[in-house]
Amino acid sequence: MQPPIICCGSATVVIPVSAMDQYALTVPDTVYGSFVLPPYIGRVVETVEFSRLKHLKQLGVSNAIFGTALHTRYDHSLGACYLAGRLLDALNRSLDRPVTEDERKCVMLAAVLHDIGHGPYSHLWEKFVEEYGAHWRHERSSVELARRVLDRMEDISEKQVNLICALIRGDASEQLAPDRQFLAHIVSSDVDVDRCDYLQRDAHNVPGVISPSKPFRQLFDRVRVVTVQGKGTRIAYHLQDYPLVYEMACARQAFHRRCYQDPKVLGAELMMLDVMHEAERVGFRFSR
Repeated sequence: MQPPIICCGSATVVIPVSAMDQYALTVPDTVYGSFVLPPYIGRVVETVEFSRLKHLKQLGVSNAIFGTALHTRYDHSLGACYLAGRLLDALNRSLDRPVTEDERKCVMLAAVLHDIGHGPYSHLWEKFVEEYGAHWRHERSSVELARRVLDRMEDISEKQVNLICALIRGDASEQLAPDRQFLAHIVSSDVDVDRCDYLQRDAHNVPGVISPSKPFRQLFDRVRVVTVQGKGTRIAYHLQDYPLVYEMACARQAFHRRCYQDPKVLGAELMMLDVMHEAERVGFRFSR
């Protein structure tokens, strides 16, 4: 029997497949084609906390200027989770002691939950809240919501929950043995599955900003784990892939200059902030 199909950006239907594999998912994706995610991801996807990401555009109000920028945090989170699994598979080829199933579960759950705390209109919400003197960051909110979701999963221990939250925050090193330090750099680092997915996804949905010579995910095809004296293990990229690492850094800079910080986009954000303030003035109350 084929796994059930769930479509990014549309209503999600999870269909039991078998007693052993109740929530395996096949995800048709505009960037990667089709990929399968494990059962425990299906349970996360069906939660109210995660489902709300379907309504949060990845680039906030940028679609007012770039009409095709309609992809969501939901799409991105599933894509980052897929890349985490792909990266773990590649790293296993260079490990004497392969990544365990529990370690894999923690990394993939961290990848899928890393953006669960984003507010309406993505980063614009932080600006709105700050104007009222409140200190709010999506990273902290993501950890709080992730913990709430994970606490309802009976097969996830408290130790695993703590590691997953640390992986999201980017401070998991203290919880990992020296030979497992590389796990802390999969979801949160300078070259991670989060950045790799959002740059590739943004490039796909906002054409003309960058034109990658090849998909950024190909960086993960030749990775390996190396030991750095005094620092434990790290993820190392093949020297021949250096141009793609450089291209990825340039792509981020280009998107900030030509899309994220485009004057017209910033103007649209200011107008939306005015709308939100006016809504509060006439009686609508946002939950802050």
